[in-house]
Amino acid sequence: MDSNIFKSIKENFVQRTTNPFLGTLIFVWIIRNWKFVYSFFFFDSTYSLNDKLIVISCYFEGYSPKEFGVTIAISFGVLITTYILTNLSRLIVTFFDKIVTPKILSVTHKSSLVLRSDYLEVIKTSDIWEKRYSEEREKRIRAENDLEKLEKRISEVSNPKEKQGEISKSESNFDSDEDTVMKLYSKLKSNNQMSVFKDVVRSITEGNSLERKDPDVKRFVDYDLIVKSSDAMDENLAYYRVTDLGGKLRRKFIDLDL
Repeated sequence: MDSNIFKSIKENFVQRTTNPFLGTLIFVWIIRNWKFVYSFFFFDSTYSLNDKLIVISCYFEGYSPKEFGVTIAISFGVLITTYILTNLSRLIVTFFDKIVTPKILSVTHKSSLVLRSDYLEVIKTSDIWEKRYSEEREKRIRAENDLEKLEKRISEVSNPKEKQGEISKSESNFDSDEDTVMKLYSKLKSNNQMSVFKDVVRSITEGNSLERKDPDVKRFVDYDLIVKSSDAMDENLAYYRVTDLGGKLRRKFIDLDL
């Protein structure tokens, strides 16, 4: 509790004494009443406490509010004068830093220094040209894209047979795959192997391994319906996956039965 009170008093005292006006007022009052301050701290050892109080009271007998008002007025004057001189000195420093020093440097180091205004002008010009370059680059890219699209359209219009040939080729490939699937289905169906292929596909889907030497597995590998993907722990087993052709056969005939 006592420490908090002492801390509060200390902070209040520091805050008040660091105030520009109060600090100036205290300084002016001490200067104007230096005899009292000197006497207060340097009494002779022969003076008793009562003697000291008498001396202090005698000093303040002629002290009037007018006298304190004069002290306040002087404090204001000192404070205003201090701020004026501070800003005047700042003006002088700024004047030399911003005007005089650059002028001197421009004469003594003309080849290695440039004015800030010239530097800013160069930066501004560089930004303008960079912006123009970016705009022209974007226009060129758009023009190239439009030209590429136009050339593609011209090519499509001028070569309709080639495009039709590509479509026919893709359709023929599709028909070829369909024919292969149908032939394999007929072959497996006639040999009663569709159910076996269905079981193999189910095992592969469930992540099970298959025997390498199994005749059905070998047959489906030969038909390009399945292919080995990795070895198993047992050297007689392996993991397989369904090929694209096997997937087409599965989707067309087996998935309907699953």
